[in-house]
Amino acid sequence: MSHTTFNAIPGGILFPAVHSVFTTNRQAVFDETQEQNELHFLGDGRCDSPGYKAKYGTYTVINSKSSYILDFYISHVNLAINS
Repeated sequence: MSHTTFNAIPGGILFPAVHSVFTTNRQAVFDETQEQNELHFLGDGRCDSPGYKAKYGTYTVINSKSSYILDFYISHVNLAINS
């Protein structure tokens, strides 16, 4: 396998497949969550990076009844106005 072919696999095959499965499962989790009478959401954010300065921030929201991750967001520290 050539270097070019090896590097084309993640962007051309792997990442689109993972994205498709993730979005399908996320929609199923949203649909299941909407059917519940009681909603119990938990959210947590953190800034983490190797070394001394945080470079990325993540925020995750889960449904505590089902333990499913409803959504998450990753941001670069430069996107924040204040930190």
